[in-house]
Amino acid sequence: MPRAAVPLPELSISIVSYNTCRDLIACLKSIYDSPPEIEFAVTVVDNGSKDGSVDEVRARFPQVRVIETGENLGYGRANNRALLGAPGRFYAILNSDLVMKAGSLDTCCRYLDDHSGTGVVGGALLNPDGTPQMDWAAGELTSRAVAFEQLFLSQLFTKSRTFGDYFRSAWPRDDTRSLPQVCGAFLVIRAELYDRLGGFDEDYFMYCEDTDLCKRVRDAGLSCDYLHTAPATHGHGKSSQGALRPRMVFEHNRSRIIYLRKFAGDREAKRAQAIMLLGSRLRILIWTVAGVLTMRRSWTEKGLSYKEVLAATRKIEW
Repeated sequence: MPRAAVPLPELSISIVSYNTCRDLIACLKSIYDSPPEIEFAVTVVDNGSKDGSVDEVRARFPQVRVIETGENLGYGRANNRALLGAPGRFYAILNSDLVMKAGSLDTCCRYLDDHSGTGVVGGALLNPDGTPQMDWAAGELTSRAVAFEQLFLSQLFTKSRTFGDYFRSAWPRDDTRSLPQVCGAFLVIRAELYDRLGGFDEDYFMYCEDTDLCKRVRDAGLSCDYLHTAPATHGHGKSSQGALRPRMVFEHNRSRIIYLRKFAGDREAKRAQAIMLLGSRLRILIWTVAGVLTMRRSWTEKGLSYKEVLAATRKIEW
């Protein structure tokens, strides 16, 4: 007898990993322990990991497609490898340090089916203790927003609708609403739209590729909606800790400059660069003085790391 045809997935899921084997396995387990009702397929893009991630995924989840890039392509380029032209009506982009809650991916897909004016949805990111994760950007990226963050105003005045607008820190994440941007750690987008937009802009290595994508979705006349009813636990940045931290801070600075130059022009981008240089100098001073006063070596080292960030940010070419 001929084999029954395998149904094509309606949802293609991309997970990018860089030395996050333990978290990646937990993420995949959470998906397959409570799989979506919609037909789905998962692709893991490994960005040159050295921790055995590829072998572990292939051994424990043979149904998962694995793409080995051989190098760290960055977040956007790696996701494009998995998704552009992939089958399905929807694409899901998940960080490897997510633990998915049952039904969340179906909720996202149903919402897109029911709301024709929405192009992309973001799930609700939770801390391990179940509280909403607040430190992801939800507002407009401007040099003003950069200034509030670099000068610590957004951190000091979290309930201010002015200083906290970029992170929407006065909003407790307890309702579904349209936003300027949703977080690229967990988003679901219409496949046709992602393909038409060309996916993530690959000029970004890491950070702001989701900001850029959401801006282009809105420019196409569609909304970006946050769904408080689609939760997932998020480890938040485990692949960018330790020795990699100064590089990641620099990449964040660089990505914000790329975004502002693209959408607001050179003057706005140069203003943001000057603010970031000031912010790095402030952090060098604060952490160095704190390290001397408390004799805590880790704080002194943090001050030194911002010297690396300062030097790299100063050298960003136009």
